[in-house]
Amino acid sequence: MKNIVKEGILNSIELAIWGTLILRLLKYFFLKNEDGNFLILVVVPIVLLTIIIHGAKSIYFKHKK
Repeated sequence: MKNIVKEGILNSIELAIWGTLILRLLKYFFLKNEDGNFLILVVVPIVLLTIIIHGAKSIYFKHKK
């Protein structure tokens, strides 16, 4: 159980770093094109949900035997 918690924390940190990088790149791209509302309403929730789902799946399948 301790390994699952430890890997969950490390995985969350890694996903947060990647998510921040991706969102900053998207923000730069969309705000450069003056589509900030589209970014906030559509892209950000989709990217965050994708990051959360991939993190949960990787932990689940790594420890499922």
